[in-house]
Amino acid sequence: MDTRSKIVTAAQASIRPAATLVRGYFDPLSVAHVRRLEKIADAGGGPVTILLDSPPQPLLPVAARAELLAALHVVGYVVIAEGPMPIEFCGAPIIDETRDDLRRLQELMEHVQRRQNAG
Repeated sequence: MDTRSKIVTAAQASIRPAATLVRGYFDPLSVAHVRRLEKIADAGGGPVTILLDSPPQPLLPVAARAELLAALHVVGYVVIAEGPMPIEFCGAPIIDETRDDLRRLQELMEHVQRRQNAG
């Protein structure tokens, strides 16, 4: 199966809404993200739809992040949703992971710096 078929428009994703919508940057995608998405999917009763946004200075292109997310079994759809919330999802309950994503990125950068300084 070509998992890139899970990358859809907001209109396509809203036809068969997922149990849970998750908005985030996933830049870069980490094990912590995967574990978090597994917990969300388990609690919500099925695959999640990702509303993929971009941080101010992304490390990876949005298309690469979308393909990585689409490969996860807990992800039903990935909607590239940079900017304002797509109208199809306005008013829907969304788990917003963007703040946690920025924290995870900061922690990763600090870890890399510590390793670099130790070496």
